[in-house]
Amino acid sequence: MVFFLDNDAAGTEAAFKALRIARKANLATKVVHPLAAGEKQDPFDLSRRLSPDEMRTLIRDAHSEVRFLVWYFFTHKHHVSDLAQKKKALVEFYEYVRALETELERDEFLRAAATALQVDIQILKKDFQTPGQGNKPAAAWVQPVSEPALPPPAKIKPVSKQEKEIIALILKFPELGEEQMLLGEIPWENENAYLLYSFFHDRLKSGEAYSWENLNSAMQFLPEKLSALLAEIIMDYEEAFGEKNEIVLADAKRHLSQLVRTLVVQAIDDRIAVRQKEITRLDNAGGDVEELMLEQQQDIDKRLQWLKVR
Repeated sequence: MVFFLDNDAAGTEAAFKALRIARKANLATKVVHPLAAGEKQDPFDLSRRLSPDEMRTLIRDAHSEVRFLVWYFFTHKHHVSDLAQKKKALVEFYEYVRALETELERDEFLRAAATALQVDIQILKKDFQTPGQGNKPAAAWVQPVSEPALPPPAKIKPVSKQEKEIIALILKFPELGEEQMLLGEIPWENENAYLLYSFFHDRLKSGEAYSWENLNSAMQFLPEKLSALLAEIIMDYEEAFGEKNEIVLADAKRHLSQLVRTLVVQAIDDRIAVRQKEITRLDNAGGDVEELMLEQQQDIDKRLQWLKVR
């Protein structure tokens, strides 16, 4: 699975979140990202500006999970030239590494971090695995000064009608899996919907065949929550995909484009609304809002581009 998102702050955080979700589903992942500050990388714009071969090269050269995360923790999120920032970066990095399933993976991540930080791998291993401390790094130099109170768990958003329809269309028309650029733009809000989509999308990429008629057999391979969601989608769309309401592939592609546009525009609208409140707050306090205003205009421009998509 390849994640191809904007390289601005919001897109980078979304890529990180997507990697964590994919980890829970044991999905192999890569990330298309320049791993550097500079010109804004917008997949939608790139798909219009670059040739198909150039886009395929970008996706082929996507970064591995470990490379992206080492950059994310030690360059993007924290400035490790500062000791306090380095401590915080390591604590967060260790938290991610502990969730990995195998010792081989954990060793690969620690070695990559040691190379990035230019320290001996044994130092990181010692701090990562200290006897008698359970799963917490015991060395004082990697401990946070104080443990902040955990925020209340975020309310899980229900699966939207658009998310269900996207999954249903891909299940009915596996050929839609070839719409990589469009599918990569979907701002999934429900984790179970994203994981169910990923389960079937990965099987498409690996050449496994399935059809709407034999989906029930897939339930035995899915966790309970994903199996329940799949059953719900089958029930909701069984009549719509019946013989009396036969849908052709061309219509399915147009409908998929409309569904993705609706979700993307809604996500942009949400960002614009939240950012506008922050701009107003900072402006009233005499703060610098130039960067936020630039991001706001970029989202407004992107919204207009999506509204033109048919």
